[in-house]
Amino acid sequence: MMSDCPLVSIQCLVYNHEPYLRQCLDGFVMQKTDFPFEAIVHDDCSTDGSASIIKEYADKYPTIIKPIFEKENQYSKIGFSGINNIMLNQSKGKYIASCEGDDYWTDPFKLQKQVDYMEAHPECGLVWAKASIFYQATGAFKGISGSNMAGYYDMFIHYGISPLTSMYRRSSVEGYAEFVKGQNWLLGDSPLFLYIAHDNDIHFMDEVVGVYRILKNSASHHTSYEKNVAFQNSTFDVVKFFCEKYGHPNFKMLEGIHYSRMFNYAFNAGRYSTALDIYKQIPYPNIKIRFKRLILPSRILRYLYHIFV
Repeated sequence: MMSDCPLVSIQCLVYNHEPYLRQCLDGFVMQKTDFPFEAIVHDDCSTDGSASIIKEYADKYPTIIKPIFEKENQYSKIGFSGINNIMLNQSKGKYIASCEGDDYWTDPFKLQKQVDYMEAHPECGLVWAKASIFYQATGAFKGISGSNMAGYYDMFIHYGISPLTSMYRRSSVEGYAEFVKGQNWLLGDSPLFLYIAHDNDIHFMDEVVGVYRILKNSASHHTSYEKNVAFQNSTFDVVKFFCEKYGHPNFKMLEGIHYSRMFNYAFNAGRYSTALDIYKQIPYPNIKIRFKRLILPSRILRYLYHIFV
Protein backbone atom coordinates (compact mmCIF):
# COMPACT_ATOMS: atom_id res chain seq x y z
CA MET A 1 0.00 0.00 0.00
CA MET A 2 1.34 3.43 -0.97
CA SER A 3 2.09 6.04 1.66
CA ASP A 4 -0.13 9.14 1.65
CA CYS A 5 2.95 11.38 1.73
CA PRO A 6 3.84 12.51 -1.81
CA LEU A 7 7.18 11.32 -3.11
CA VAL A 8 7.19 14.04 -5.80
CA SER A 9 6.05 17.65 -5.64
CA ILE A 10 5.36 19.36 -8.96
CA GLN A 11 5.95 23.11 -8.90
CA CYS A 12 3.79 25.02 -11.36
CA LEU A 13 4.04 28.82 -11.67
CA VAL A 14 1.00 30.41 -13.29
CA TYR A 15 0.49 33.96 -14.49
CA ASN A 16 -2.23 34.74 -17.05
CA HIS A 17 -2.01 31.27 -18.58
CA GLU A 18 -5.76 30.77 -19.00
CA PRO A 19 -5.64 29.63 -22.68
CA TYR A 20 -3.05 26.92 -21.93
CA LEU A 21 -3.59 25.98 -18.30
CA ARG A 22 -5.98 23.06 -18.73
CA GLN A 23 -3.47 21.35 -21.01
CA CYS A 24 -0.78 21.84 -18.37
CA LEU A 25 -2.87 20.54 -15.46
CA ASP A 26 -4.10 17.59 -17.52
CA GLY A 27 -0.46 16.63 -17.97
CA PHE A 28 -0.15 16.38 -14.17
CA VAL A 29 -3.28 14.40 -13.37
CA MET A 30 -2.64 11.88 -16.18
CA GLN A 31 0.67 10.78 -14.63
CA LYS A 32 0.83 7.03 -13.95
CA THR A 33 2.99 6.25 -10.93
CA ASP A 34 3.38 3.67 -8.16
CA PHE A 35 3.80 6.54 -5.66
CA PRO A 36 1.69 9.54 -4.61
CA PHE A 37 2.54 13.00 -5.93
CA GLU A 38 1.24 16.54 -5.56
CA ALA A 39 1.20 19.65 -7.73
CA ILE A 40 1.83 23.00 -6.03
CA VAL A 41 0.10 25.39 -8.44
CA HIS A 42 1.12 28.99 -7.67
CA ASP A 43 -1.08 31.64 -9.23
CA ASP A 44 0.85 34.90 -9.14
CA CYS A 45 -2.18 37.22 -9.01
CA SER A 46 -3.35 36.51 -12.58
CA THR A 47 -5.75 39.00 -14.13
CA ASP A 48 -7.44 36.46 -16.43
CA GLY A 49 -9.39 33.29 -15.61
CA SER A 50 -6.40 31.23 -14.45
CA ALA A 51 -7.43 31.18 -10.79
CA SER A 52 -10.88 29.81 -11.63
CA ILE A 53 -9.36 26.96 -13.62
CA ILE A 54 -6.99 26.11 -10.78
CA LYS A 55 -9.90 26.06 -8.31
CA GLU A 56 -11.83 23.76 -10.64
CA TYR A 57 -8.97 21.26 -10.82
CA ALA A 58 -8.28 21.51 -7.09
CA ASP A 59 -11.90 20.60 -6.39
CA LYS A 60 -11.79 17.69 -8.83
CA TYR A 61 -8.33 16.38 -7.84
CA PRO A 62 -7.88 17.48 -4.20
CA THR A 63 -5.13 14.96 -3.45
CA ILE A 64 -3.02 16.22 -6.37
CA ILE A 65 -3.68 19.92 -7.05
CA LYS A 66 -2.61 22.12 -4.12
CA PRO A 67 -3.16 25.78 -5.05
CA ILE A 68 -1.49 28.96 -3.82
CA PHE A 69 -3.34 32.17 -4.72
CA GLU A 70 -1.33 35.36 -4.32
CA LYS A 71 -3.09 38.67 -3.65
CA GLU A 72 -0.09 40.63 -4.95
CA ASN A 73 2.22 39.75 -7.82
CA GLN A 74 5.32 38.19 -6.30
CA TYR A 75 7.49 38.04 -9.42
CA SER A 76 7.72 41.83 -9.49
CA LYS A 77 8.74 41.87 -5.81
CA ILE A 78 10.99 38.85 -5.23
CA GLY A 79 11.66 37.37 -8.68
CA PHE A 80 11.63 33.72 -9.70
CA SER A 81 14.02 32.62 -6.97
CA GLY A 82 11.72 34.00 -4.30
CA ILE A 83 8.69 32.30 -5.83
CA ASN A 84 10.59 29.01 -6.05
CA ASN A 85 11.25 29.32 -2.33
CA ILE A 86 7.53 29.91 -1.62
CA MET A 87 6.58 26.76 -3.53
CA LEU A 88 9.42 24.73 -2.02
CA ASN A 89 8.20 25.59 1.49
CA GLN A 90 4.79 24.18 0.56
CA SER A 91 6.21 21.05 -1.11
CA LYS A 92 6.35 17.74 0.75
CA GLY A 93 8.10 15.59 -1.85
CA LYS A 94 11.55 14.06 -1.77
CA TYR A 95 11.81 15.07 -5.42
CA ILE A 96 10.74 18.30 -7.14
CA ALA A 97 9.50 18.49 -10.74
CA SER A 98 8.76 21.72 -12.61
CA CYS A 99 6.31 22.81 -15.29
CA GLU A 100 4.99 26.33 -15.79
CA GLY A 101 1.36 26.92 -16.70
CA ASP A 102 1.95 27.53 -20.42
CA ASP A 103 3.92 24.29 -20.95
CA TYR A 104 2.69 20.71 -20.66
CA TRP A 105 3.71 17.07 -20.40
CA THR A 106 2.91 14.47 -23.03
CA ASP A 107 4.46 11.38 -21.43
CA PRO A 108 2.19 9.85 -18.73
CA PHE A 109 5.23 8.04 -17.28
CA LYS A 110 7.43 11.14 -17.05
CA LEU A 111 7.49 11.22 -13.23
CA GLN A 112 7.84 7.45 -12.85
CA LYS A 113 10.85 7.23 -15.19
CA GLN A 114 12.69 10.05 -13.49
CA VAL A 115 11.99 8.82 -9.97
CA ASP A 116 13.18 5.33 -10.94
CA TYR A 117 16.48 6.80 -12.13
CA MET A 118 16.94 9.04 -9.09
CA GLU A 119 16.17 6.21 -6.67
CA ALA A 120 18.76 4.01 -8.40
CA HIS A 121 21.38 6.79 -8.48
CA PRO A 122 21.53 8.60 -5.10
CA GLU A 123 24.55 10.61 -6.28
CA CYS A 124 22.36 12.31 -8.93
CA GLY A 125 20.83 15.63 -7.99
CA LEU A 126 19.11 16.55 -11.25
CA VAL A 127 17.61 14.83 -14.29
CA TRP A 128 16.06 16.37 -17.38
CA ALA A 129 14.86 15.34 -20.84
CA LYS A 130 13.73 16.76 -24.19
CA ALA A 131 10.67 18.82 -25.09
CA SER A 132 9.07 19.59 -28.43
CA ILE A 133 9.03 23.33 -29.19
CA PHE A 134 5.64 24.81 -30.07
CA TYR A 135 5.40 28.35 -31.45
CA GLN A 136 2.07 29.77 -30.34
CA ALA A 137 2.13 32.60 -32.90
CA THR A 138 2.27 30.21 -35.88
CA GLY A 139 0.61 27.17 -34.31
CA ALA A 140 3.52 24.99 -35.44
CA PHE A 141 5.94 22.60 -33.80
CA LYS A 142 9.55 23.29 -34.76
CA GLY A 143 12.62 21.81 -33.14
CA ILE A 144 13.51 20.16 -29.86
CA SER A 145 14.59 21.77 -26.60
CA GLY A 146 16.98 20.01 -24.23
CA SER A 147 20.38 18.41 -24.70
CA ASN A 148 23.12 16.59 -22.85
CA MET A 149 25.77 18.42 -20.85
CA ALA A 150 28.99 17.17 -19.31
CA GLY A 151 28.48 18.84 -15.94
CA TYR A 152 28.64 22.11 -14.03
CA TYR A 153 31.14 24.01 -16.22
CA ASP A 154 29.47 22.87 -19.43
CA MET A 155 26.19 24.40 -18.27
CA PHE A 156 27.62 27.91 -18.67
CA ILE A 157 28.28 27.37 -22.38
CA HIS A 158 25.85 24.71 -23.62
CA TYR A 159 22.87 25.20 -21.34
CA GLY A 160 20.43 22.52 -22.45
CA ILE A 161 17.78 22.16 -19.76
CA SER A 162 14.10 22.76 -20.44
CA PRO A 163 12.71 23.35 -16.94
CA LEU A 164 9.44 21.57 -17.75
CA THR A 165 11.38 18.33 -18.23
CA SER A 166 13.38 18.57 -15.00
CA MET A 167 13.32 16.79 -11.67
CA TYR A 168 15.72 17.41 -8.80
CA ARG A 169 16.38 16.00 -5.39
CA ARG A 170 15.02 18.21 -2.63
CA SER A 171 18.07 17.57 -0.42
CA SER A 172 20.32 18.98 -3.17
CA VAL A 173 18.84 22.47 -2.75
CA GLU A 174 19.20 22.74 1.00
CA GLY A 175 20.88 26.07 1.60
CA TYR A 176 19.94 27.47 -1.82
CA ALA A 177 17.61 30.17 -0.46
CA GLU A 178 20.37 31.51 1.79
CA PHE A 179 22.94 31.16 -1.00
CA VAL A 180 20.99 33.47 -3.35
CA LYS A 181 19.55 35.73 -0.66
CA GLY A 182 19.28 39.31 -1.88
CA GLN A 183 19.29 38.38 -5.57
CA ASN A 184 16.30 39.36 -7.70
CA TRP A 185 17.03 37.74 -11.04
CA LEU A 186 14.51 37.62 -13.89
CA LEU A 187 15.08 33.88 -14.23
CA GLY A 188 14.76 31.10 -11.71
CA ASP A 189 15.70 27.78 -13.28
CA SER A 190 19.32 28.23 -14.41
CA PRO A 191 20.74 29.51 -11.08
CA LEU A 192 18.93 26.72 -9.23
CA PHE A 193 20.28 24.07 -11.60
CA LEU A 194 23.80 25.53 -11.47
CA TYR A 195 23.66 25.32 -7.69
CA ILE A 196 22.65 21.66 -7.87
CA ALA A 197 25.19 20.74 -10.56
CA HIS A 198 28.12 22.19 -8.63
CA ASP A 199 27.94 19.49 -5.95
CA ASN A 200 25.92 16.69 -7.58
CA ASP A 201 25.88 14.47 -10.64
CA ILE A 202 23.36 15.39 -13.33
CA HIS A 203 21.70 13.15 -15.92
CA PHE A 204 20.06 13.68 -19.33
CA MET A 205 17.25 11.39 -20.49
CA ASP A 206 17.28 11.30 -24.29
CA GLU A 207 13.52 11.26 -24.89
CA VAL A 208 10.71 13.77 -25.40
CA VAL A 209 8.43 14.12 -22.36
CA GLY A 210 6.56 17.37 -22.99
CA VAL A 211 6.01 20.56 -24.95
CA TYR A 212 7.79 23.89 -24.47
CA ARG A 213 5.45 26.64 -25.64
CA ILE A 214 7.06 29.82 -26.96
CA LEU A 215 4.78 32.82 -26.65
CA LYS A 216 5.21 36.14 -28.41
CA ASN A 217 5.93 37.81 -25.07
CA SER A 218 7.14 36.05 -21.95
CA ALA A 219 9.88 36.45 -19.34
CA SER A 220 12.53 34.92 -21.62
CA HIS A 221 11.13 35.83 -25.07
CA HIS A 222 9.92 39.30 -25.91
CA THR A 223 9.33 41.62 -28.83
CA SER A 224 10.65 44.52 -26.75
CA TYR A 225 14.34 45.26 -27.21
CA GLU A 226 14.56 46.74 -23.73
CA LYS A 227 13.02 43.68 -22.07
CA ASN A 228 15.26 41.29 -24.01
CA VAL A 229 18.28 43.30 -22.91
CA ALA A 230 17.08 43.29 -19.29
CA PHE A 231 16.64 39.51 -19.36
CA GLN A 232 20.09 38.96 -20.91
CA ASN A 233 21.70 41.26 -18.35
CA SER A 234 19.99 39.31 -15.58
CA THR A 235 21.23 36.06 -17.12
CA PHE A 236 24.80 37.38 -17.10
CA ASP A 237 24.34 38.56 -13.51
CA VAL A 238 23.72 34.90 -12.65
CA VAL A 239 26.89 33.90 -14.48
CA LYS A 240 28.95 36.54 -12.65
CA PHE A 241 27.43 35.53 -9.31
CA PHE A 242 28.42 31.89 -9.68
CA CYS A 243 31.84 32.70 -11.12
CA GLU A 244 32.54 34.95 -8.13
CA LYS A 245 31.38 32.22 -5.72
CA TYR A 246 33.01 29.21 -7.33
CA GLY A 247 35.32 30.52 -10.04
CA HIS A 248 35.47 29.55 -13.70
CA PRO A 249 38.50 28.63 -15.86
CA ASN A 250 37.50 31.00 -18.66
CA PHE A 251 35.30 33.85 -17.50
CA LYS A 252 36.44 36.02 -20.44
CA MET A 253 34.81 33.57 -22.85
CA LEU A 254 31.54 33.71 -20.90
CA GLU A 255 31.73 37.51 -21.00
CA GLY A 256 32.27 37.33 -24.73
CA ILE A 257 29.18 35.16 -25.18
CA HIS A 258 27.16 37.72 -23.24
CA TYR A 259 28.31 40.62 -25.41
CA SER A 260 27.63 38.55 -28.54
CA ARG A 261 24.03 38.06 -27.48
CA MET A 262 23.68 41.73 -26.64
CA PHE A 263 25.07 42.57 -30.09
CA ASN A 264 22.42 40.34 -31.70
CA TYR A 265 19.60 42.03 -29.81
CA ALA A 266 20.81 45.49 -30.79
CA PHE A 267 21.42 44.67 -34.45
CA ASN A 268 18.14 42.82 -34.91
CA ALA A 269 16.35 45.82 -33.36
CA GLY A 270 17.98 48.12 -35.91
CA ARG A 271 20.13 49.85 -33.30
CA TYR A 272 23.29 49.70 -35.36
CA SER A 273 25.41 52.23 -33.47
CA THR A 274 24.62 50.44 -30.22
CA ALA A 275 25.51 47.12 -31.85
CA LEU A 276 28.87 48.53 -32.97
CA ASP A 277 29.61 49.84 -29.47
CA ILE A 278 28.80 46.42 -28.02
CA TYR A 279 30.98 44.68 -30.60
CA LYS A 280 33.93 46.82 -29.53
CA GLN A 281 33.47 45.59 -25.95
CA ILE A 282 33.68 41.86 -26.80
CA PRO A 283 36.71 40.82 -24.71
CA TYR A 284 37.32 37.30 -26.02
CA PRO A 285 39.50 37.30 -29.18
CA ASN A 286 38.12 34.05 -30.68
CA ILE A 287 34.53 35.30 -30.49
CA LYS A 288 35.54 38.60 -32.05
CA ILE A 289 37.29 36.80 -34.90
CA ARG A 290 34.23 34.62 -35.47
CA PHE A 291 32.04 37.72 -35.66
CA LYS A 292 34.36 39.28 -38.23
CA ARG A 293 34.52 36.20 -40.45
CA LEU A 294 30.99 34.80 -40.27
CA ILE A 295 28.49 37.20 -38.77
CA LEU A 296 29.49 40.78 -39.43
CA PRO A 297 29.72 40.54 -43.28
CA SER A 298 26.10 39.39 -43.66
CA ARG A 299 24.89 41.89 -41.09
CA ILE A 300 26.79 44.74 -42.78
CA LEU A 301 25.04 43.86 -46.04
CA ARG A 302 21.71 44.02 -44.22
CA TYR A 303 22.71 47.37 -42.77
CA LEU A 304 23.59 48.74 -46.23
CA TYR A 305 20.29 47.39 -47.56
CA HIS A 306 18.36 49.31 -44.91
CA ILE A 307 20.24 52.51 -45.82
CA PHE A 308 20.17 52.42 -49.61
CA VAL A 309 17.11 50.35 -50.58
